[in-house]
Amino acid sequence: MKESDAIKLFIGQIPRNLEEKDLKPIFEQFGKIYELTVIKDKYTGMHKGCAFLTYCARESAVKAQSALHEQKTLPGMNRPIQVKPADSEGKGEDRKLFVGMLGKQQSDEDVRKMFEPFGGIDECTVLRGPDGTSKGCAFVKFQSHSEAQSAINSLHGSRTLPGASSSLVVKFADTEKERGVRRMQQVASQLSVFSPSNVCDAGPEGCNIFIYHLPQEFTDSEMLQMFLPFGNVISAKVFVDRATNQSKCFGFVSFDNPASAQTAIQAMNGFQIGMKRLKVQLKRPKDANRPY
Repeated sequence: MKESDAIKLFIGQIPRNLEEKDLKPIFEQFGKIYELTVIKDKYTGMHKGCAFLTYCARESAVKAQSALHEQKTLPGMNRPIQVKPADSEGKGEDRKLFVGMLGKQQSDEDVRKMFEPFGGIDECTVLRGPDGTSKGCAFVKFQSHSEAQSAINSLHGSRTLPGASSSLVVKFADTEKERGVRRMQQVASQLSVFSPSNVCDAGPEGCNIFIYHLPQEFTDSEMLQMFLPFGNVISAKVFVDRATNQSKCFGFVSFDNPASAQTAIQAMNGFQIGMKRLKVQLKRPKDANRPY
C-alpha cells in the first residue's frame, strides 16, 4: 500500500525507447514502486521522454531523487536524468511557516514546544546572525498543510512575547520563487528603469525578449510580475508542452519600448532563481516568424 505522504515524482530525460518494464530496475533499488507511467502524447501515442513515478514510501522517493537527479545520464541522452517532485506535489512550501516577532532569548526547543500542539514538526529553526544571536524569527515546517494552517489560525497575532516589539507573526513562508521575484524587483527599483520614451510604435523589433532556464513551476502571471518593474509589459508567456502540461522552462515577454527590453536583459540575464540562472536575450529578427 502507498503511504499517505508518498511523493509523486516527475522523471525527465528518459530515452524514448525505454518503457515501464525497462525503467523499473533503475528505480526499484530505492524501494517498492506503487505506480510508474511513461508519459505519451494522447493523440499520437508517441513516447514523450518522461514519466511519473510514485513509490509506496516517501523515504524511497527522497532517496531516488538524491541519488539520481542530474547525477546519471541514460544511454543516448545528452543531459542527465531529472528526478523531482511533480508540480502537484510542491516542495513542502505549503506546510512551511515563517514565525516573526519572537523574543531574542527563545531557542529552537522553545519554538518547537509552542507549535507542537498543532501537529508533527519536520523542521524548526531559529534564524541567527553570524555571532549566534537570534534574529527574532524562525522557520517551522509541519508534516501537512492542514497542520500548518491550524497553527496560523491559532497563533498569528495571538500574543506578544517577552522582548518582542509587537504581536507574534505566523504566516506561510515565502516560496523560493517569491524570494527570487522580490530580489529582482529590488534590482529593478535601484536601476530606476521605467522609461516611457522611445515607445515601440514601429513594430515589435527590439521590444521582445526570450527567457530561458525558467523554474518548471513558473506561470504566465509570475513572468508578468517578474518583468513589470522594467516597463509596460504587453504580453508574457511561458511555453507549455500541450501533452504533459509541463513547462518547457522558457518563454517570452513583449515590452512597448526597446529601452525597457534592454534594461530587463541587463538586469535579469544570469539572475539566479533557486538552482537556475536565467538566460535573457533579445528576440532576433530571424525569430520573427516563430509561432507563439
